[in-house]
Amino acid sequence: MSARISIVIPTSFRTDKVRKSVRSVLAQSVPDLELIVVNNGQPPAVASSTLSGITDPRLRVVTLRRNSFFCAPVNYGVSVSSAPYVATLNDDAWLAGDWAENVLAAFGRNPEAGSVASLVLQANDTTTIDSAGSQVDLWGRASNRLWGAPLGSTPGTASPVFSVSSCCAAYRRASWDAAGGLDEDFTAYLEDVDLGFRMQLMGMTCLFEPGCRAYHYGSSTPTPSAYKAFLIERNHVWNIVKNFPSALLKERALPIMRAHARPVVLQNGSSLRSFLSGKTAAAVLSRRMLRKRETIQRSRRISVSALEALLMPTAPPVCKL
Repeated sequence: MSARISIVIPTSFRTDKVRKSVRSVLAQSVPDLELIVVNNGQPPAVASSTLSGITDPRLRVVTLRRNSFFCAPVNYGVSVSSAPYVATLNDDAWLAGDWAENVLAAFGRNPEAGSVASLVLQANDTTTIDSAGSQVDLWGRASNRLWGAPLGSTPGTASPVFSVSSCCAAYRRASWDAAGGLDEDFTAYLEDVDLGFRMQLMGMTCLFEPGCRAYHYGSSTPTPSAYKAFLIERNHVWNIVKNFPSALLKERALPIMRAHARPVVLQNGSSLRSFLSGKTAAAVLSRRMLRKRETIQRSRRISVSALEALLMPTAPPVCKL
């Protein structure tokens, strides 16, 4: 039986929640799937011990020699998968039993959609939204859409959004391949927004489907907050450099610079040190991003006005990614 959807979970096996993630995938109402667990730099014995007792021919564990954090493990997992649809799932998140069924149905109803965003609820309070896709404002600042909002505020029907949140995201493989997958220079954070931006520029939409539910603990990955802030500060700049059309940059150059001239406010505050180091790192590799920009902008198929309509007119008070 050929898999209809491939689900990739990158993990360093530093959280016991990965067992719940794996079990939720294997318990899906759609049986014809494959699960690729990417061992992110841990000895194979650690993976075997963590997943002991979970046996299923649809489960495959592949191992990377070193911890490459998020983008590289996900890209590798997708590259060794086989289904026409691919998905990413954090190792501290798990799926409702009908998630894959609803994802495949959403793609079937919407042939123009390159990706489907899920309704991700906070695991410790399932009445509160963790994400309903990702959003970007007119000045290039990104955040989880509807983070912290009550479940009752969820749109009742499918609706277009800017991009998925990688915590739980689904893509057409053809769209993933055409857009080039995750940019491994990003390491982690805003990698989903960057890929979503490239897809939007190429005319591939993202659909939020409230029937695709997942649950996320968050902050289970052992990421120092200063390093997270560094990546977010750096990647915000790279996202703008790579993806904003020239006309939009010219029109909004000063407001964009003002918006990014102060530290991003994260859930646990802001960091001046991370702000300075992140912006410096962004500048150091700016030539590489400019080379990528040339390819991305040549592939643009939508108008600047259509893109501008997708961007939020206001920024959320807190950047939650």
